[in-house]
Parts: sequence; C-alpha cells; structure tokens
Amino acid sequence: MKPSLNLESSYANSGQIALEAGDKSGYGFATTPYTPHRDDRDRCERSLHHTNRSQFQPEEQHHTKWFITESAHLRECFAEFLGTFVMICFGMGVNNQVVLSEEGNGTWLSINMAWGIAVLMGVYCSEGVSGAHMNCAVSFAHAVYGRLPWWKFPGYCAAQTLGAFLGACTIYLLDYQKLMKADPNKETTQANFATYPNPDISNVTAFYSEALATSMLLLCIYAITDQRNRSPGTVGTPFAFCLMIMALGMSFGMNT
Repeated sequence: MKPSLNLESSYANSGQIALEAGDKSGYGFATTPYTPHRDDRDRCERSLHHTNRSQFQPEEQHHTKWFITESAHLRECFAEFLGTFVMICFGMGVNNQVVLSEEGNGTWLSINMAWGIAVLMGVYCSEGVSGAHMNCAVSFAHAVYGRLPWWKFPGYCAAQTLGAFLGACTIYLLDYQKLMKADPNKETTQANFATYPNPDISNVTAFYSEALATSMLLLCIYAITDQRNRSPGTVGTPFAFCLMIMALGMSFGMNT
C-alpha cells in the first residue's frame, strides 16, 4: 500500500516528507525540524508558544530588528550553536566544580546527572528549530541516513564546534582562579575540558570505548525518535535523551 503523506507537519522539510503515524510502511523516523516560514503558522502563536502574547510585535516592526534573519538554515545554525553552548556550560561546569572542590561539591554521580540535564536543557533551547543535534557525530549520521541534507552538514558542525568552544571558554573564565590555584602549570586539569584516555588502558581500548559509546548514543537516538517504535512523545523525548546520557556516562565513562 502506498503511504499517505502529511505535508502539513512541521517536520516535513529539507526535501523530506513525514509519514503519517497510522501507516506502517516506510521508516517512520522523526525528521529534523526546521524553522517554518512566516505563512506556515500564526507568528504570534509560533514565537511565544501561546504565552505572553502582549509582547508580540507587529510584522513590520518585527523585521526592522537588525538581528532578525530570513534564512532558515542560518536560524538552524544559531539554534545548534545555542543548544551546544548551553550543554557545554552545564557539563563542563559540573566537571570543574567536582574536580576543583575535590568532590566536596559533587561526585561522579552528580557529573553524570548534570550532563544528562545539560543535554535536556540544550534540547529545549534548540530542538524546535534545528533538531538539537549538538554533536557532529549525530549530524553526520543524520546526513548519511537522509535525515539531514548534506549541504546543511558543514553549517551544523561549524555551529556546534563554535558553541562548544565558547561554552568551554565561559567555564574557564568562571573557574580561572580556582584552576590557577589547583594547577598553576596547567598539567593536571585538562581533563576537565576534554576527553583523555585512562592511563591504565591502551589507545586501542580507548578507541574501542569511544566507538562503542558513540554507537550506543546513535542507536538510542534512532530508537527514541522512531515513530514506529513506542515513542515517548514530544514531551518525553528530551527526558529520554537525558536518561540516555546519564546511562552512557555511568556505563562507559571510566576508560575515557
């Protein structure tokens, strides 16, 4: 049976068409969201999510702002930048707080929990515009499987990388005095900002650990967002991602 098409879905974008949930044919993955055009939905409803309607600006005044862009892809890149920035600020913030306080203000468990919440907040900041990839590996996998057009891939990766570095710089400035006191020669605290292999394992084991964890990450993302699966829905999906990141850190974080 030929699948019926739902052209009104906000997920039908980038040359992709979302299949209706009632049809059992096709892959049924949730496609990458996009920034709708002005005519797709009421701008007041879309911009303010049914709240604070008194703050909505008329169309003419709205487009006189210098920071408003008409480019949907540029908005997606900004969203990826913001989501990644927020995620890294929370994630590296907890890394430094636990290490620099010598576990006086947190433990290994709090690191994993905070990273899960960091991803949750990053998803809330960017999912509705860009799909909240926040990871070049995720964007690459989506491009390979047709969930993201290849021409968008460089912009996504550049935005994610810039957001990650700016987030790391923000936390570095926040904890600069503590870092200089704990490691004046900058020899022991680099792991607060990057992934380094455990000295007790080989590079091959470190590579295997990262490959396994990344594979589990992508597998779980595709399982969670598969519309033919038991979907957690639009509200539950970010929390499912949060739990997944916690589990990855608790299960595979020791080696690297």
